[in-house]
Amino acid sequence: MLRQGTTNRNNQSPTQHALSTSVASAQKMGRIQKQKSRRFSRMTSIIFFALLFGMFLIMGSVCLYEYTFQARALISTAVDADERVFSKVNDNIENEAAAASDQKAIVGNEDDSPTFVFHVGPTKTGTTTIQTALSLLNIQGMLAKDNFVYVPRRIIPRIEPCIQKLSIANCSEPCQEEAKASKLCFYYRKADAIISKARENRQNVVYSYEGDVSFEMEKAFQELINGFNVKAVVSYRRYFQWLPSAYNSRYKPDEDRPGRKTLNVWPGSDGGETIPTLGNALEKIYLESDRIANLEGHSFRRLEEISTTYKNVEVINMHDKGKPGLLHDFVCNVMQARSSCEEIINGDRLSNLQENPTSESLRHDQIAIAAYQNGIIDSKKFTRPEVREAIRQHEDELGYTSLNNYPLTCLSRSQIAKLLDNSLQHEKQMLPEFFTASAGEDVLRADFDTPKAQLSFCGVDAEKVINDEAWRGFFEKLEK
Repeated sequence: MLRQGTTNRNNQSPTQHALSTSVASAQKMGRIQKQKSRRFSRMTSIIFFALLFGMFLIMGSVCLYEYTFQARALISTAVDADERVFSKVNDNIENEAAAASDQKAIVGNEDDSPTFVFHVGPTKTGTTTIQTALSLLNIQGMLAKDNFVYVPRRIIPRIEPCIQKLSIANCSEPCQEEAKASKLCFYYRKADAIISKARENRQNVVYSYEGDVSFEMEKAFQELINGFNVKAVVSYRRYFQWLPSAYNSRYKPDEDRPGRKTLNVWPGSDGGETIPTLGNALEKIYLESDRIANLEGHSFRRLEEISTTYKNVEVINMHDKGKPGLLHDFVCNVMQARSSCEEIINGDRLSNLQENPTSESLRHDQIAIAAYQNGIIDSKKFTRPEVREAIRQHEDELGYTSLNNYPLTCLSRSQIAKLLDNSLQHEKQMLPEFFTASAGEDVLRADFDTPKAQLSFCGVDAEKVINDEAWRGFFEKLEK
């Protein structure tokens, strides 16, 4: 009875019931299959997006690395032209060392140690020509062929604080601790790396620096170049020619050079520097009441100073017409660098380097200062460089071509006599054989008396210029 009731309640025959069960099973299997398919699709999507995200991360990391690398490269190369040369040396030092390691040192003493050729200037004696040539020879690979490593000019003065601490180790230890590396540590590492590598590979080193930093006589500098035979080199230029050139260079208001700010702002409240006449500057030197930077470091003084520290000192003479030139003498005779010497003789770029460029006159700046100090120029209205440039343009309009077109103030007779006497004494003591030769004393005296030399002992009389009626009109027009 119960079975009959059940059959009646479902109202299905056994066949229908079996069919219904089969359909239900099929539908359930379909639903399961769809669920599996959806799960698979979701998993596939997740994996796809995960892979895509990973690719983006990798690409981002590469871009960030490239950006960081480029940024660091820009920072490293933005310092100045000498540092760009140094970077090139640093990049190629391994190759250069490998190429030179089997070579015998070209210059050396009995112990066959490598040589540190140290050119100490002074300024205005062809140092720029020598430094430019060394940089070019280094880039061309000529110095490496001659077993020489080049140290760029600015690198060692920038570690002067290390040198002044009496020991290079006093700079080395703090630099090892600084992860970010200050500029001082950066330059210390560079200088130490290049000199140490050269010492290790028995390569000679050449370095030229004409500045007034006296690091060359410090104990720590000796420590840095320990293991080398030092050959110090002084360039000789006659004192009466050197002094006006150094004077112009000292007070040249070059806006692009660091440390020249005081020559580009007005004196007084702005903190600007006035320009003494050559006569006033010379009196300060002779009286030694005020040290004038760059005006006491002439060739004779440099020779005296450097000889107290180094036994092997050579003098290269700018006035020896029996030699091809100062650069040739330095590279071919002092350094004895054969490949570099041939390049100087035959290379177009090096053979055309000017050894003694003339310094620009200071007259425009001196007139500008005189006008300002006499209340003719309003400092709130015009800057010192602007007035200087206006004066130069007015000079062109007037057709002035040299200092001779202006009223002059010159050295006194006693100053001129003393200048000649010092010039003779310097040459006699530095180059005794040359001094007695035909190109020595007689030529010095003749050159001293030339109009060009006599004019170099003079400067513009700025007070007379600003009181001239025509120039007064120019300044009045400028003020309007």
